[in-house]
Amino acid sequence: MRVLSTFLIENEYVKIKPTDGISVLGKSHRNGKNRDYIPNADRAKLSEYLRLNDKPMLLACEVLYYCFIRPKEMSFIKIEHISLDNVTIFIPGATAKNYKNAVVTIPKSLLEHFVNLNIEKFPKDFYLFSENMLPGKEHRDEKQFRDRWGKVRKALKFPLTYKFYSLKDTGITNLISLCRDTRLVRDQARHSSISITDLYTPHDTIVGNENIAKTEAIF
Repeated sequence: MRVLSTFLIENEYVKIKPTDGISVLGKSHRNGKNRDYIPNADRAKLSEYLRLNDKPMLLACEVLYYCFIRPKEMSFIKIEHISLDNVTIFIPGATAKNYKNAVVTIPKSLLEHFVNLNIEKFPKDFYLFSENMLPGKEHRDEKQFRDRWGKVRKALKFPLTYKFYSLKDTGITNLISLCRDTRLVRDQARHSSISITDLYTPHDTIVGNENIAKTEAIF
């Protein structure tokens, strides 16, 4: 149904995607997944630990948290895909989940990390996360992220529900709270629709519309 809806939109048969707002059949919502949001205090512990013990893993965590790039896609990132001038990371369609070329924005904190690593001094065809999660010629699959995460989680005594992928969920939720613009977050996360991004919205922190609040209409 989603493929057909995309076809209808792309060929201008309809103006609104018919499947927007419809949950994926057979799959639970985000809250039903066996992974949890990682709160500020625990992320601070994670950051401090990795800064002292595993800087390559810290970079991987930051790329997932800030840019929402899936682990498999991360494994294929090359130095040539990173533009510090344009503050972007290019995701080739051949390695993306939706098979579409895409560009995501590098936030200031991650940009500083790339600059400190002198990332642009490496050969353009090097993978960002190669052997030992350092830039190199050889491709390494996403299993290295999960293996490394398991060791870190054990060292910090985090619960099993803190998955590596939890950082993506956490990053999306926090960005929505900061910018309050689901369309912007949708594009950064490369979601197929706003309805998917809305699943991450922390509804208990939503602020009412200022203009509506100021109206003085009487019942």
